[in-house]
Amino acid sequence: FYDLTTGTNRDVISNIPGATTAVAFDQSGHLYVGVGFGADRGEIRRFDIADLDAAYTADTALEFDGSEGVTVNSADKNSGAGFFVSDAGYLFAGNGVQGGFTGISPAGVAVVYDLGKSFASIEYDAFNDEFALIDGGSAEIFAASSFIPEPLGLTLLGLGAMLLLGRRRVA
Repeated sequence: FYDLTTGTNRDVISNIPGATTAVAFDQSGHLYVGVGFGADRGEIRRFDIADLDAAYTADTALEFDGSEGVTVNSADKNSGAGFFVSDAGYLFAGNGVQGGFTGISPAGVAVVYDLGKSFASIEYDAFNDEFALIDGGSAEIFAASSFIPEPLGLTLLGLGAMLLLGRRRVA
């Protein structure tokens, strides 16, 4: 980060194993950092803002692979193609050669979406909660909310309610 007081750069995360792809913030106070190139390509780690603030204040950087960061996903799903966190808290990562992007739920469940966009990068419009999936010179716009699956628990509750309402007692 750039220190306005001293006019110098100060590391708050060190030893990122390869080139950083992108960074993103979520509404819960986390910073996501991804590795786009090298042996650890695809690894995305999450850091708490409070830990980063403490590291900045103490001028002691957090280790990328240290205990402070949480691995969100470590498969080859973020090949230098950027990522963002949607309004609903889902992490979306452009997945390079896999044909589209990967959606990662707040619980860490990853779903790969193949939309036929090889080496796709991803750009987010937070105002409209939409993203562009860019493949070479072409781009397609998608609503981020359309790639958020309905929670299984709500589906099961709805099914149970329908079964209870449809059940008749014989006296």
